[in-house]
Amino acid sequence: MAMAWTSAADDRLVALVAALGPRWSTISERMEIEGHHWSRKQCRERYVHHVDPTLTTSAWSDDEDAALRRAYAQFAVDPAKVPWTLVAAALPRRRSVEHVRYRWQQMTRPRCAKRKRNQVPWSESEDATLAQLVARDAPSWLHVAANLPGRTDLQCRQHWNQVLQPTLKKGKNTWSPEDDALLRAKVAELGSAWTEIAKSFPGRLGKQCRERYRNHADPSLTKAPWTSQDDDALQAAYTTYPQQWARIAELLPGRSENAIKNHWYALQPAQPAARRTRADSRTPP
Repeated sequence: MAMAWTSAADDRLVALVAALGPRWSTISERMEIEGHHWSRKQCRERYVHHVDPTLTTSAWSDDEDAALRRAYAQFAVDPAKVPWTLVAAALPRRRSVEHVRYRWQQMTRPRCAKRKRNQVPWSESEDATLAQLVARDAPSWLHVAANLPGRTDLQCRQHWNQVLQPTLKKGKNTWSPEDDALLRAKVAELGSAWTEIAKSFPGRLGKQCRERYRNHADPSLTKAPWTSQDDDALQAAYTTYPQQWARIAELLPGRSENAIKNHWYALQPAQPAARRTRADSRTPP
């Protein structure tokens, strides 16, 4: 029974071709992993168009881009069913089908000079597609992005690792007192090296460790009532750094970013929640 190609299967295929040459029938007979088998045609197509070590991976030249446009115009009769194998074969340098398809998406994707990261929310269908693609062993993010028009390989990797990864621990209630104690110890040892600190917390990101420490576990935090002097200091800091809660927190020792933001909004006249959300979305990182 055939299955999706995995990194282990790709490695075995490359090794067999290196040892046997393009003897696809023989290679197919030996391409069996955990009860899964690939046909002669599947082995040849996978190697020639995806994993051949001689495939070009360097930057695209202007001539190649022009050749890609010509090939697409020639073969893409139906944009919904583009024969990328034929398009790739028409190019002056050999490139994988994924590389060719991804390059085309890069060339035709609408450009926005100062487009903010994550400006376009991920849809449920995109999440489902991403999960299906990542279900394969050690996926190629370039391949994943090629199957998600409008998303880059970096966006796909970040969305999976920071949002959809099943092993991620989410929510403040998932932190135990022991976790907080370890977090304080690691900060005392490593400072603000959040990525390094996160290695001590399986299922946590550096960002999660930072937010937990800054808003909950930092021993210097206070929950004392706000005074009029505190309010004046907050107003002055906000005037200088509007919506920049991390910077403001540096000027108000003992107050967490969340506490500062919540108190600021409590001091303001009532405003629609949607307007407040838009303002927060413009907060610099």
